[in-house]
Amino acid sequence: MGIDGPGTEDIFYQGWIDGFFIAKAPGLDDKEIRERANLENCLSTIDIMQAVTIIDKYYRAHPEKWSNPAGLEILQDLTSSGPCVGNKSEFVKKAGR
Repeated sequence: MGIDGPGTEDIFYQGWIDGFFIAKAPGLDDKEIRERANLENCLSTIDIMQAVTIIDKYYRAHPEKWSNPAGLEILQDLTSSGPCVGNKSEFVKKAGR
């Protein structure tokens, strides 16, 4: 990712994941709340350095995505090609995809 230089990616990801877990998404129905809980469970099992490696690989393969909001791209990557495949749900779509 190279957010602010070498060695900062893990800090960025940890901040993103903390914010994701804390944030409440308004307007979710019961099914979407369950889907979000499943996604949170999956995300919580990913080692920080594993996530950073996956996200770095995604950005190297898709440099055109660099101008998009990083949080949405992280979510897109981890639910489309990363370890949380299958957790892409209406919640993820409402988040911008």
